[in-house]
Amino acid sequence: MRQYFEIDKTSHFGINDQRFLLKHLPFNRRVDILEVGNWTGCSTRFFHRNTPNGSTIDTVDIKDHDIGIEHPTIKKYICSSLHFVPKKIYDFVYLDGNHDPDYVYHEILRFKPNANIIAGHDAKMVYPALERVLKDRPFDCELVVTTLCSSWVMRIES
Repeated sequence: MRQYFEIDKTSHFGINDQRFLLKHLPFNRRVDILEVGNWTGCSTRFFHRNTPNGSTIDTVDIKDHDIGIEHPTIKKYICSSLHFVPKKIYDFVYLDGNHDPDYVYHEILRFKPNANIIAGHDAKMVYPALERVLKDRPFDCELVVTTLCSSWVMRIES
């Protein structure tokens, strides 16, 4: 599969984030994705261009942003992530909306029943939430982070 990268000067979702996610998330098969936060649409477009046909993206944000792509497999929901009611199981959830660590902690707990992989952006900002999950151990998981980018991946043990 050809990999597509995008540079968007209004987004902090850079090429190193994109490479990290391609390495650590399942892009080699059809996937259902829940994306929280879509300010510039850069990550939405990245997910869409790097997943096989038939993949879906549900993107949730409190504002109706112009994400620069319209496609039948992309559904936008305008609401708070903690009020969004998932209607399916996702292959992964990508968190890049509210960056308050307490909020992110509750997002992780909220979406854990709907995905075995929860990933996100701005690891430095949300690290207290990630650390809290590891400390509180509400479930067994593996956290993957790197100093090369701002993205992170949490794999939840079944």
